[in-house]
Amino acid sequence: QREAALELAFEQESAPFIERVNALMAEPVEDPDLLCWLATHFRYMGNGEASRDFSQRLIDLDPGKVDGWLRQAQINMDERYYYRAWDDFCQVLSIAPRHILGLKGLAQCLLKLEYLHDARSLYELIHQQVEYDAESQVQILHINTLLHKEHQSALKQNDYGMTACENLAESYNQTGAYAQCIDFVLGLRENASMNNSLLWRLFKSSII
Repeated sequence: QREAALELAFEQESAPFIERVNALMAEPVEDPDLLCWLATHFRYMGNGEASRDFSQRLIDLDPGKVDGWLRQAQINMDERYYYRAWDDFCQVLSIAPRHILGLKGLAQCLLKLEYLHDARSLYELIHQQVEYDAESQVQILHINTLLHKEHQSALKQNDYGMTACENLAESYNQTGAYAQCIDFVLGLRENASMNNSLLWRLFKSSII
């Protein structure tokens, strides 16, 4: 079966390809490495149905291993079934709590579903686990930018309430816009009596 699978990689455009695939899919494959290969191969070929079938076979073969759940999650992500992928990545993490692909996959689900604070927390955890992981650093910056825009909108809607001001000032800080943060806080101070306010004390000590 493994030899047949390897041949498929070199015969994708040949006439026997479909026949070989159908024959292989009809067989009771119990080789986990072969099932992994087939699930991954058909995912990259754009055949989600076949990839999902082999992923499920892998889960049925050994639900206590991450391989089937991980591949099923990736297919669900490709097809934008984010809540299903969320469940699959949670299964991965229940088996291997520090699995980096499980953590990244779940973080991506949260981001796609706009759970921005939860997604950022998870990317921060990934960054702590893998210090030089570029993806997590980029995503944290991206999420901070999205939250900054949300806080700007919320500030106007809440008529410059204290909580909205604090959130926006902190979002300036998180995006590295320190000068803008100081200008924002100083501008608020000039427009209101903020010398003794919580906001002014906080940012006077932590930023200025």
